Amino acid sequence: MDISVVIPTYNRLDSLKRVLVGLTNQLFSNTKFEVVVVSDGAEDGTNDYLNSLKTSFSLRPIFQKNAGVAAARNAGIRAASGDLILFLDDDVLPATFNHT
Repeated sequence: MDISVVIPTYNRLDSLKRVLVGLTNQLFSNTKFEVVVVSDGAEDGTNDYLNSLKTSFSLRPIFQKNAGVAAARNAGIRAASGDLILFLDDDVLPATFNHT
């Protein structure tokens, strides 16, 4: 795994869905990155959504009690397997990246 994209989230399911769609649309090989989503005590259906979601890239959902964004990022770092870690917020739409 080259890149781990870490996304902390808390009760922003609609925004998170848009971010994950944006990552699905990447031209970068889906074998070159993983996505680690850390649900920080979400109560809006995020956990059920992540548990049922099928993606073309490796998705690793992490569930924790609400501890804040810094703790969620740290949990994402611990779970990441990439050589590089890229942090995205749950309301940031990623630009399409093409690695040739």
